Amino acid sequence: MTNTNKKRIQIVVLILTLLLAVFAGLHFMVKTKIEKMLKVEVANNFEVQYEDLGLNLILGNVSLSAIQVKTKDTGLWINPLKINRLEIKGVSYYELYQTGNFKMNAVLLDAVQGDFLKKDSAHVAKSDITDFKKVVSVKNLNLKNSNFRQIDAKNDSVLTEFSNLHVHFEDFNLDSTSLASKIPIEYTAYHINSGPIHVNISAFEKLKIDSLYTDRKLIIQGFQLVSKYDKVTLQSKLTKERDFVDLQIPTIEIDDLELKPHQDSSLLSIKAIELHKLNLDMYRNKLLPDDDDIKELVYKKIENLPFKIDIRKLDIENGEIAYTELVNELSKAGKIYFTALNSTIENISNLNGSPIIFKNTANLMGAAPITLDWTFRENSNKNLMLVEGTVMNFDTKDMNSFMMSNLRAKSSGTIQELYFTFSGNAYSSTGDMKMKYDDFKFQVLKKDRSGVNKVLTFIGNIFTNDGSNTNDRGYRFGTIETERDSSKSFFNYIWKNVSDGLVSTLTGNGEKE
Repeated sequence: MTNTNKKRIQIVVLILTLLLAVFAGLHFMVKTKIEKMLKVEVANNFEVQYEDLGLNLILGNVSLSAIQVKTKDTGLWINPLKINRLEIKGVSYYELYQTGNFKMNAVLLDAVQGDFLKKDSAHVAKSDITDFKKVVSVKNLNLKNSNFRQIDAKNDSVLTEFSNLHVHFEDFNLDSTSLASKIPIEYTAYHINSGPIHVNISAFEKLKIDSLYTDRKLIIQGFQLVSKYDKVTLQSKLTKERDFVDLQIPTIEIDDLELKPHQDSSLLSIKAIELHKLNLDMYRNKLLPDDDDIKELVYKKIENLPFKIDIRKLDIENGEIAYTELVNELSKAGKIYFTALNSTIENISNLNGSPIIFKNTANLMGAAPITLDWTFRENSNKNLMLVEGTVMNFDTKDMNSFMMSNLRAKSSGTIQELYFTFSGNAYSSTGDMKMKYDDFKFQVLKKDRSGVNKVLTFIGNIFTNDGSNTNDRGYRFGTIETERDSSKSFFNYIWKNVSDGLVSTLTGNGEKE
């Protein structure tokens, strides 16, 4: 080997040695800078502890393990927030040097465990938001194997709990503009998978979901909205009427869900929701004092939501609903139920004032086919509603268990066809009814339901037509005119209209006006 070649090799070795020394020094400097940032620069707000810090300057990767973050803001979370592992990959040095912003290919947060405190929206000061001048953008952000709870420290209770949560965001972005909006982050796509979810709805109801995941649609399995207590225990805790609720929906499919900023609010936009085999069981003890709170109609509740909503369509497939009511201590509670329920609701929205349309079919008491359709904001008049319904081939004896308990009466006869239509607003309504029936009779019971009150039954049947006095097509007609009790539900309003029409049809002259 010539002296010239030896010198060249020595120069190359020297340069490599210098580069390695510079790289090692730079590596040490950056690592020290990160350690200082985690220990000193965040010290005013957080205390960060970890076991290991990994750094790859060439690839722009940083990792931390066994992280514990304690906050000095007692309103954020119950210390400490635990993260099994944090991985940051593909940090853009150019972006960081040129603009001071953080641009990364991927971030992984593994096994985050946190108990967050309930707080109002004013907790984060506007100055904190406007002082955030950086942009954080991540091509792929992943949260895995994590568990979160929201705690109400004042009442020492868990409000919300997520178990085994996995979330993936694509093109995640966080900056001062997004932080100032109702939705503080931006993204182009998301995927979510979660184990059991628990939500404390109120002092009397709770919500549970067995699992949810995205697979083109958002799929919710095992949805339950139920009373916290059994029927007997619930009554002992109430000071006024309240429904015992047991709502079970095995599967919910949500298509094209988006949550995004909208003007000075936020918008929940959904293309379609499908509820499969909904089963709702309700019970009310009418012996308790009335609940006199004003009950808004459905469209008004939608309009008054604190955010914007736009659900184009909601379908209920093959559902069942049962309602049981106790009105007398001496008798059993009366029950009315509907099977084979199929419903479609269109335009659940507070964006444009378009009509909200409900279409329902079911079997009354498991036997008689019925339809019930209603429209809110009919003809773009926000106060106007239209309700239409039919009942076919209904043996009225099927209702006797409910009528004997709740109305102190029982009936016999068949309603072959019943049609009703009424329209109105939140205060009053008018309409008409048409009915074909035969051999209708009813009996008024004694107060203790032990037998028939023959006098009242005789008088009542004098004024009630048995179905024989009809037009040439076998129909009798009646009118509807009623006022709403604003302390009662919308379904009570429907029942008042139908019962007013029945009385008019059965006891009036039966002629079409």
